Amino acid sequence: MQAGRFHLAELYDAVVDDEQFADLPNRLAQHFGARSAVIHWLDGNARSMVDAHSSYFTAEHFQLYARSYAQHDVWTQAALGPAHRNRAWNTSDLVSSKDLEASLFYNEWILGMGDDTYHCIGAVMETEHGFGIIGMHRGLGQGDFEAANVKRLDRTLNHLRRAITIRSALIGRQREVDSWQQIFARSAAPALIVDRSGRLRLANDAAGLVLSSGARLSSRGGRIAPKGSRQADTFAQLLARATDPALPQACQGTFGTAPHALWIAEFLPLVSGHLAGCAMVTIIDRGVGSGRGNLHALLQGVHGLTRAEAEVAGALADGLAIEQIAAARGSAVQTVRSQVKQVMAKTGTHRQGEVVALVLRLALN
Repeated sequence: MQAGRFHLAELYDAVVDDEQFADLPNRLAQHFGARSAVIHWLDGNARSMVDAHSSYFTAEHFQLYARSYAQHDVWTQAALGPAHRNRAWNTSDLVSSKDLEASLFYNEWILGMGDDTYHCIGAVMETEHGFGIIGMHRGLGQGDFEAANVKRLDRTLNHLRRAITIRSALIGRQREVDSWQQIFARSAAPALIVDRSGRLRLANDAAGLVLSSGARLSSRGGRIAPKGSRQADTFAQLLARATDPALPQACQGTFGTAPHALWIAEFLPLVSGHLAGCAMVTIIDRGVGSGRGNLHALLQGVHGLTRAEAEVAGALADGLAIEQIAAARGSAVQTVRSQVKQVMAKTGTHRQGEVVALVLRLALN
C-alpha cells in the first residue's frame, strides 16, 4: 500500500483538538500504508480504553474489544514485554502465524466480525501513568508491512509517545474535574479544592460567591486565606495537616468573630488522581459561638464535663492552641493540658482533633 504524507505539526495539533485527535488514526494509517489504525491506553490497573480508531472499524467493534478481548490480544501482550517497549515492531517478529491463528483474539474478535486483519506494526509506549499503544493493520491479502514502514514509525516514536502522554494527562484531568464538578453541584455548601500552598484549584458556585465577597475567605497573593493574620495562620496549619505528604488527616476549625458570624471549615485530604495532595475545604455557616451557652450545657449534661472543661473544649473547637487558651483564661498551660486530658477521658476521645470533631457535631445538631 502507498504511504501518504504526515506532518508532526498534525500530531501536536491533535493533542488539544478533539476533532483532529479523532482523525489521527486515519492520518497515521495513510502515512504508514495501513488499512486501519487504533490508539488505545492501558492504565496501571490493566484496564484498556480505546482513545481513537480509524473509520475502518466501528465504535461497537472496539467497545467489544476493550470489554472482552483486550486481555487476549496476542500482539499487544507480546509487545508489552520489557524488551519490546518504546520501540517500533512488526507483530510477525513477535507472534508466529500459528500462535495468532490459534488465539481467541483472532478467531473470535477478528474473524468473528467477518474481517481478515492479519498484519500489524505498532509500538507500546511506557509512561508513568500506563501504556500508550498504537497499532496499524493490513488484511491477509494485502501483504506484510515493509521494513521501511517500521523504521519510519521508530523515527517518530518519541513524538508519538510525548503526544499520547500529554493527551492522556489532559483527558484524565478533565475527567477528574468533571467528576468533582458533579460532586460540587450536589452540594449547597461552599466547597473548594486547594493545594498545599493554598492555591485554588477548583470551586463550586457557592464558594465563588464567598471568595468574591471576601467576607470569610479571599485570595491573597494567589493563596486562599480567611481575614486576620491569626486566623490565616490557623487555616494554613489545618491545610498543612490535611495535605501532609506522609500522613494527611481530615480536620476542621472554626473561624470568624464570636459570638456572631462564626463559620467552620472542614478539610478533607485528596489522596488519589491528579488532585492528590490537595484538600477539599467545605464551609459550614453555623459556628460554635452562635449557641455557646447551650453548647457548654450540652457538653456538661451529655459528657459530664465541668464548666471549665466545657469552655476549654469549645476553645479547642475555635481552633485555639493550648497556649492560647491558657492565656485567654489566665490559667497555667499545665492546667489547660490537664483539663484537655479530662475532656478526652470523659468523652472517650484520644486526640484533640477528635475532641474538636465531637464539639462541632454537637454545635451543628
